[in-house]
Amino acid sequence: MEEPQEAICQLCHRKSILISSFLGVCRDCILNNFPSSLPFIERAHQKVRANFHLPYFCTSDHSFCNQCIHQCYGGKKSYCGLIEKGKRWAGTPNKGLLEWYYDPIPTNCVASFACPERDHKGYKNLAVFYGGCNFNCLFCQNWHHHLLVEKKSPLIGVDELEKAVHSKVACVCFFGGDPIPQITHALAFATKIKEKLRICWETNGSASHELIKKMFYLSAESGGILKFDLKAFDER
Repeated sequence: MEEPQEAICQLCHRKSILISSFLGVCRDCILNNFPSSLPFIERAHQKVRANFHLPYFCTSDHSFCNQCIHQCYGGKKSYCGLIEKGKRWAGTPNKGLLEWYYDPIPTNCVASFACPERDHKGYKNLAVFYGGCNFNCLFCQNWHHHLLVEKKSPLIGVDELEKAVHSKVACVCFFGGDPIPQITHALAFATKIKEKLRICWETNGSASHELIKKMFYLSAESGGILKFDLKAFDER
């Protein structure tokens, strides 16, 4: 493993291995000198978005998609990258941009302490990893979801994904990226298999209120869990 390298804050000029060279400013300056730190933060986000050929902002008074907070306009590429020129190419029941695998129970689920399946040895979780996200966390541990969006593959329909369900699969967890940009696909699959599996979600929670309610009821009815991955928040 490589030794961590010191970086220099471009505002206070302090050196530390806890400073990101990509971001260019330290935590103290972000908290205590936010107006001066903001341009560095914006440049970092713009650079990441451009690297994956994604727009920086997509808000509009005439939204084409109302699934999440961005309300993206149909004439441009959406924030998640799954809508181009007014056409959604992934996130429908027939086209889910995703990879899936089996995770033996007990898994590394963040809600494992409260999961009814935690002691159910010999069974598996169906982990559904969606490409695309409506957040842009600079240090995302699952950043490779962007690569699925770039290559637009693999596209898997609900019927095909259902073939992964068998008697030793106890639950399904939708994550990513985030399931919100492809919630139509996820809801269609969850509705189809809710009598067989517990339905669980790992999401940033930024969907519309109506969609969040649908997700909640599917989890509640199937005995699953709806998990919000809460990010560090500041009014600024």
